[in-house]
Amino acid sequence: MSGVHLLSNMCSCIYNCICSKKGNSLAEFAVTMAIMATLATTSAPAFSRIGEGAKAKQTKANLEKIVKASQMWYNQQVEINGMGKFPSQPHRTVSIGEVNDYNNNRRIEVNEVLEGTYVPVFSDTSFLHLFDNDTIRSPYQDGRYLYAIVGGSGTGNNIVSPIFVVVDQENPEDFYKYYKP
Repeated sequence: MSGVHLLSNMCSCIYNCICSKKGNSLAEFAVTMAIMATLATTSAPAFSRIGEGAKAKQTKANLEKIVKASQMWYNQQVEINGMGKFPSQPHRTVSIGEVNDYNNNRRIEVNEVLEGTYVPVFSDTSFLHLFDNDTIRSPYQDGRYLYAIVGGSGTGNNIVSPIFVVVDQENPEDFYKYYKP
């Protein structure tokens, strides 16, 4: 009978473990959930700011890459043709898109950037060739890189070089860069 007694004790022990009244109460569970919710709501904005900062850095780096590529193109055109022009610009006096240098100081101001009209950077095959047919994408959901060229003017000793302007459509006020030779 000792085997039956042992089996009975084992079943009784398992039953007691399953039906135990020990454990966490509903109040303890509610407090734990409240603490977790508080931590989640207070840390979410901080994580969001970290992500936005990384996107801003990436966008600024991408704008710099596009400007450097257009600068290299311009310098190559000076060497080949004796006159510089930017990608997709048939002649240095031709404007692409529209950005007005209102105060004629050859510096592109924020208000001039915001009022400008632009062309998508990678709609032109010249840019695609500069980046080995690989487009650079904005890290922002509504972002897209756009550019405009303020045409140059003059002849001889009175030459005024064109200005290349590139923006991220997401926020042109904060994310723009220009290059004037």
